[in-house]
Amino acid sequence: MKLWGGRFEEGPNEVFQRFSWSLHFDRRLFEADIAGSQAWARALARAGILTDGEADTLCRALSEVPPPPADAPDEDIHTYVIRVLKEKTGALASKIHTGRSRNEQVSLDTRLWLRGTIDRCAASLRALMGALLESAQPHTATVIPGYTHLQQAQPILLAHWFLSFFWKLERDQERLCEVERHTSVLPLGAGALAGNPLGVDRQALADELPAQAAAQVTYVNPVTGADAENILGFHALMLRPGQTLALPARSPALVLHQIEGGTEVHVEAPPGAAFATMTHALDEADTCAIPGYTPLVLVNRSATEASYLFLADESPLHRKLGLYEVRPDPAQPMLGQLAAGLP
Repeated sequence: MKLWGGRFEEGPNEVFQRFSWSLHFDRRLFEADIAGSQAWARALARAGILTDGEADTLCRALSEVPPPPADAPDEDIHTYVIRVLKEKTGALASKIHTGRSRNEQVSLDTRLWLRGTIDRCAASLRALMGALLESAQPHTATVIPGYTHLQQAQPILLAHWFLSFFWKLERDQERLCEVERHTSVLPLGAGALAGNPLGVDRQALADELPAQAAAQVTYVNPVTGADAENILGFHALMLRPGQTLALPARSPALVLHQIEGGTEVHVEAPPGAAFATMTHALDEADTCAIPGYTPLVLVNRSATEASYLFLADESPLHRKLGLYEVRPDPAQPMLGQLAAGLP
């Protein structure tokens, strides 16, 4: 099942289809998608959009949807679930879309999956920390040499050595708790832009789903109409056959994803960098990350075919915070002018 394409005479380009289809990895959102759809069906019933019987039928059918098989012919986990739901309930399945945007569905699934994953990671961390405590207890008087810079330094207790790992894991636990707090916000019912017009009780939804708080709907600045939380910038780049493009050092880090073709990425180590100058050879579907303040050179490896790249960076956030900076290359002054104009 595909999300779109009914108005086109031909199917999508094979490269585009491989790039956009995601069931091979978002299948892990299966349980979250089922739980979110069941909660939404009950919310629509409370709002009078569905009858109680229709909601019960949808929820029961959703609970009977099996995990996607490896050869499922669907674009992503959401289209898989709705296809099987239509096979079980017919036209009634289409009502589950009422008042729910894909944006909030994807965001909810991701957040629910993250909550479960964070909980499992935290439980594993606690078990490992307990094992370290048990290992340390018999060695409160066992003296061993402590090392620094590959040389023996001061004597320490073996228990101290065990507990040094305990406190590292404790800090990881704190970070997980902080991520969980930010993750536990309910986007369902927020709509695609500025809320849901159908009288859906978002607080009841938040109470039903595990430890979720209803999101505040402030996607758009009411004065300027601009994005209220414009954090990431996304760009597409085409390199002509054989083209070499040099980019100067900018403050935001950069992620490059090869859509089609092949590109050599020469990462120039700036003065004082903790890494050496390196080269990455990107083929289709490869991704690499470039640290901030790092000049780089992109080279299309083909002399006959164009190379297409997807770029993502934090330049909007840096500009909003007044941190955006371009470090010009004295040998190539035009690069600074070019980077200053990037969105």
